[in-house]
Amino acid sequence: KNVSVFKDNSIGLNSTGFFANVANENGRKKLADKMLKLFQNLPDLESLVVSKLSERGIHKGGSVVVMVVNSGEIDLFANFACSCRESGVAMTNMLVFCGSADIVPLVEAMGALAIYHEPSFAYVSKMANYEYLDNVFVDMMWFKSFSVWLLLKLGYNTLFQDVDLVWFKNPLDLFLNVGVQPGQSNQKNMLIDERLLAQIQSNDDVAYLDEGESTSRLRFTHPKEVDAFLSDDGQRSLRYTPFYANSGFYFLFANNRTEYFAWTIMTSFALLHITGSHQNIFTIRLIEGLDLSQLRPKLLTLRQFPSGVKYNHDKPFMRGILDRHEEPYLFHMCWTRNKTGKLENFRLSHMWYLNDYATEQLESFYLGEEQHRSILKEVVYSGGGSSNSIT
Repeated sequence: KNVSVFKDNSIGLNSTGFFANVANENGRKKLADKMLKLFQNLPDLESLVVSKLSERGIHKGGSVVVMVVNSGEIDLFANFACSCRESGVAMTNMLVFCGSADIVPLVEAMGALAIYHEPSFAYVSKMANYEYLDNVFVDMMWFKSFSVWLLLKLGYNTLFQDVDLVWFKNPLDLFLNVGVQPGQSNQKNMLIDERLLAQIQSNDDVAYLDEGESTSRLRFTHPKEVDAFLSDDGQRSLRYTPFYANSGFYFLFANNRTEYFAWTIMTSFALLHITGSHQNIFTIRLIEGLDLSQLRPKLLTLRQFPSGVKYNHDKPFMRGILDRHEEPYLFHMCWTRNKTGKLENFRLSHMWYLNDYATEQLESFYLGEEQHRSILKEVVYSGGGSSNSIT
């Protein structure tokens, strides 16, 4: 009896769990259209970015928090801005790439820098994505890709994040103190957050930042350089192996390795139309980067940088945040189908910082500039949210 040694790929998956299909001509054409528009106007866009950041005293070698948003998710950005206000985190070094010109005044009224450059930006709908991986979701992935590459190319350390986060304290304080920028000597007697133990696996290419019990502040000398801090998605399916990194929150020091890493993600946009997910491409290029460019990332723990997996599968931890027994840096409300799910989960978690009036106005947002600014007066910074507690 003849036995085939080849796997039947009729379901579209190979033995590793990754997608078997490759990018097609249609995807490459869409990438070419976006790249053409970007590179024909790149010098002007670079000048605009440098000028904007210089207004806040941020220059090459500085660190920038980068986000992308369209009109349909402006309320999520507003909630993030309010969490920063509640936590005492300044937004002066935050740069938001906007999907349309009409939301620029609103973003800047909240304290961040905003950019919309019609000549170089691809079109994106003003609507929020209906569900995970739909066309609006995919279009916004282009903004996620080119914005990070652009900032690294210009020499800025870049913390990229989605807008479905809230901050309790500034994570840059950790990244800039623990990490040693390439080209610099190792810093000695480096102070580490009292809730963390820095555990480096010196024999591995990937270092892990683990939580642990500590009764006093620790001093730590970093034994090797680090290029990136990656958050844990919490997903454990094969397509995200082996690091399970979430592409909605990560920090990259500006250097040749990280710029190349961001370039490989941006130029893989044609593949995004096959995989449907920026995170899949992020994982693939991360694996390649470890080998081809010796990229050196550090993985963050879910306890200090929790995501939607905690909301869905760890209710005691969520209660711990409310009771202040847990003190994470932030919360990333991923693991939802669409924005409706994010809003509901934020409210149930007491992490929604807008009152009903502000939420309604931001959802419609068809307002003039002065009305945009007046919305902030209606914002409730006390973290009211829903009266329903997590049980």
